[in-house]
Amino acid sequence: MAESFIESCGNFSRTFSISRDGYVDAHNKLRRALMKDVKISNMFELKYNPNLEDELRKMKSCEDINHGPNFRVNYKPNGKMMTFVQKLTEKLNIAYKVNFPTPAIESFHPGQSFIAWCNLNVKCNGEYVDDKNEKKSFETHEILIFGPKGTYSESDFKFGETGSDCPNGISTAPCKRNCGLCEGPEVPVKTTTPSKEMSAGNSIDADSAAPFASFVFVLTISLMANIVNDY
Repeated sequence: MAESFIESCGNFSRTFSISRDGYVDAHNKLRRALMKDVKISNMFELKYNPNLEDELRKMKSCEDINHGPNFRVNYKPNGKMMTFVQKLTEKLNIAYKVNFPTPAIESFHPGQSFIAWCNLNVKCNGEYVDDKNEKKSFETHEILIFGPKGTYSESDFKFGETGSDCPNGISTAPCKRNCGLCEGPEVPVKTTTPSKEMSAGNSIDADSAAPFASFVFVLTISLMANIVNDY
């Protein structure tokens, strides 16, 4: 029998050593950095939502990977938004500068409050056009998914006093990398029986491999490492 498209969800990758909570925290730290330096007033915190894994499990091949009505994947770039977000990140108050690859622009969608990911048994390839109008290629063994928004436009970003456009207020202590971000909704209870792989992923708090390992994620994790002491 051929291997299934999805290998496992919410647990480990093959390269980086970081727990699930640590990886979500790293994303929130990036979002908070952009929020503070660009004065975004509606940036939500991200929480891991295992229900989003079900959307990825419906995909049976690289060709099936696409955005949905209540989620977006990191695999399908939006050229216009990539250029817009890259211009915003130029204002990050850090020494390390980078042209953000495909997944990073989805990481900065201010309206997203949920994140999940799955490892793949195959390698998916794709292309995108960067802010210099140059065609770039990438490959990945992992797919990240963000919800609950299925669209992405410049109007999703609101600017002003940070936290001033948070309908549920802002995250406060006790918190880690999410302090100051908009308080998001609670993660819905998963109604289906979790698989063995999910149970294993949920039960581990110690450092483990991060949920990504390919080239497109290396630049993002490098940025995370460079802003650790800045925020």
